[in-house]
Amino acid sequence: METSGNYPASEGLKNYVVDYREPFVLVSHTDPEGNITGYEYEEGPADFTFDQYTSHWQNVYIMLKSITSMRTAAGGFKNKRCFEYAVPASGMYTRHFYAGYMEYYKISREYLTDRHGREMFDTSYVYHDNGEAGNYNQYTAVIKQGGVSTTYVYSIGSSANKKHVLDKLITESADHLNKNNNRGGCPKSRNKKQTGDTLRPHMRLGQVEFTS
Repeated sequence: METSGNYPASEGLKNYVVDYREPFVLVSHTDPEGNITGYEYEEGPADFTFDQYTSHWQNVYIMLKSITSMRTAAGGFKNKRCFEYAVPASGMYTRHFYAGYMEYYKISREYLTDRHGREMFDTSYVYHDNGEAGNYNQYTAVIKQGGVSTTYVYSIGSSANKKHVLDKLITESADHLNKNNNRGGCPKSRNKKQTGDTLRPHMRLGQVEFTS
């Protein structure tokens, strides 16, 4: 275990927190067979306030940077799972509430590295809020890996069963997109995407709407 003393930005907030309690992070654990799994973290400052008209404060996130499997005393490992948290060009992700707001991070990339330094399963994450990228009364998260793009569409509605609910799940392959581009056209339906001979379920409100 490590304390916040190893993270200077977090340590610098101690004097501003009432009834401060020292946080700990897990840095490693050993399984019954003696295999060591290690955890690395990075700091990320972010602002918040309960009333943006009177004060602004700074928070610090300690974010998981990597998970190392079967780590050796010499620093070697079997594989390492890495995470990145890029800040969009438009600025930090922000959630507003009442008269305040909080800034936060989202994962932007995830990949594996083997003991030879080769990267595998490179995965990117892109997020579009309501009003962006054609979103209307919805927001989306796009996950891309190996030529396959999966879009999660979340609805925003006034009723409880329509608010922040996964409404659609859309899967597209690079091969399919290239075929449509070569024909000079695009899929007629945004919901239905052809993916060769593979049947993929398309969900709406928790139920299979159709397969393609």
